[in-house]
Order: sequence, then C-alpha cells, then structure tokens
Amino acid sequence: MKHKTLALLLVLVLVLPAMAQEKTGIATAQFLKIGVGPRMLGMGGAVVATGMPEAAMAFWNPAATARIPGFDLFFEDNEWVAETRMLSGALAYNLKNVGTFGATFQYLDYGEMTRTDQDHQDGNGTFTAYDMAAGLTYGRNLTDRFAVGGRAQWIHMDIDGYTADGWAVDVGTLYNTGFQSLRIGMALQYFGGDIAFDGTYGELLRDKSGYTDTEFTANVLPMTFRLGVAYDLLEGDDHFMTVGLDAIHPNDAEERVNVGVEYKLYRIAAIRAGYQVNYDFFVGEDEDADSFAPGLNAGVGFNIPAGGMNIKADAAYADMGRLGYSLRFSLGFAF
Repeated sequence: MKHKTLALLLVLVLVLPAMAQEKTGIATAQFLKIGVGPRMLGMGGAVVATGMPEAAMAFWNPAATARIPGFDLFFEDNEWVAETRMLSGALAYNLKNVGTFGATFQYLDYGEMTRTDQDHQDGNGTFTAYDMAAGLTYGRNLTDRFAVGGRAQWIHMDIDGYTADGWAVDVGTLYNTGFQSLRIGMALQYFGGDIAFDGTYGELLRDKSGYTDTEFTANVLPMTFRLGVAYDLLEGDDHFMTVGLDAIHPNDAEERVNVGVEYKLYRIAAIRAGYQVNYDFFVGEDEDADSFAPGLNAGVGFNIPAGGMNIKADAAYADMGRLGYSLRFSLGFAF
C-alpha cells in the first residue's frame, strides 16, 4: 500500500500541473478564487497540507475533510473589495468507515450599479449582479496516512438578467509522510467545461451606425493546481504551532506562493499570520492607495468548548494593495 500511495502522489505531481496548462487565457467565474475561511486566510492561504479538520477546508483541499471526527458547520461573512460582499458556508459529517460527506455554498453580491451604453454615457437606470456556487463534497482516509477527497459544484452567474451556468470538480490528496509531523497536500480546483452567458448582446458596429446581435463568448474556468507542505513546530496541548507553504499554479496568471503560521495557546486561542507572493495587487506609486503591506494576512480565532460541542469564532484581515483590504468573520460549530 505504501508503494501504491507514493506512486499515486508522483502521478499527481507530474500530471495535474500539465492538465492545468491545457487551457490559457482569460478565465471566468473569478469569484471562485476568493479564499474562504478566516482561519485559512489568516495563514495567507498556505493550508492545502495542514489537514485542518474543518468543513471550510473543502474550499481548499477536500481530502482534509476526511480528518473531521464528527459534525462540523461553518458560516462566513466577507466584506470584499469595492463594496461587494460574499457569504460562504460549509457543513460536513463523518460517517466513520464510509467517509465524510459535506456541502458548500458561496454567494457574492455586487450590489446595485449604474447601467451605461453608447447612447447613455451618464447612465440609464441601474442593474444588479451576483455570482453563486453550491457543491457536494466527499473525503475518505484510505490509510492512516493518506486521504483523498473531491467536490462537485454548480456555478451560476447573473449580470442584469443575463445568466451563465456550469459545473466544476475539485480533487485533492493529503499525505502524512511519517517523518515527524511533515505533511504533503495537493489539490486541483475548478476543473470543468467552458461557460458562456445565455442569449445575445448588442455589439456596436465599427462605424457606430448601429448595433448587431452577438452571442457571448465562452470562457474557461480558473483551474488551479496547489501543492503544499506543512509542519508542526510545537505539538503540545499548551502550545501548538503549525507552518505551511503552498505553491500555486493557476491557468490564468503566473505562479504564486503562500506562506503562513498558526500559533495556538491551550488550543483555545489562536493567532495567525501569512504572506501571499506574486499576486495581482500592488501599491505602486499611488500614495493614496489604502494599503499597509500588500500580500500580508493576519487573523485570530477562538475555540470554546460548550455543552459537548466546540464553538469556533475567527476573524482575518487581508491587505490587497490598490484594492484596499478585506475583513472577514466566521462562526462554526463542531461536535
């Protein structure tokens, strides 16, 4: 079994990055790439190998849900950039020898915006837009060291009544190497077909004499491959510290790196810090940019035992350079 496990890991390392390079160009459904979970974002998103036993890990590496001992419920409110707001949630339940089943959802509200066109440069009423996704997850321990998982989700986008629908699949693995606490995790996210909005739109003719009905172009999903390692520097009940590093290969951007650390005191209170390298946000020379340190993430969390269950409250801050910053809060229950 050990040799088969190592062989499978090698295949994933060699094949999945190649799959992520099959399609290039501008990807749609970018909201899928917004990180979910203050605990995960507090570590800068360097969590694919940590094996956190939480339902929110389904957004990062569904294999980690196999480590959930019982039932876990998670809900997040994210004050995203440009006055947008995203609500996310997940639940998971471990059926012991069968595996861990769960569900996820995301809803991004863009709010109300002014509609403009060639003939109405100053505005012609308002419109709304939103994106959403709902998925089912499964994780299972194949051995005491190796876990696999997957997620299938439906994607829906709506802009002023124009809609687009599609499907995506995530697969992930989590492997405890046996060398002290070193873990390796991998995940392929948002693998699916191209998505196009329904109907047609009026495209302005080159001579500006009128419009012609044009079908919307189909675009690829933002398929992403993550490879990470994690290690526990401290493993006691009084003091516990985990560090993680993720290498990320998206199909619509350059390679990126996340690094992060989490420290727990008596496994009740936690502080986290992380940094994201080579992302699109930056300060540049804009002195008015609402930014402190682009790429910096930080967070705190509390795990409170209460009546046979644990109540989890987390918060995280993410500095996004020219885009400002994001604040997110979550509440969870585990029993």
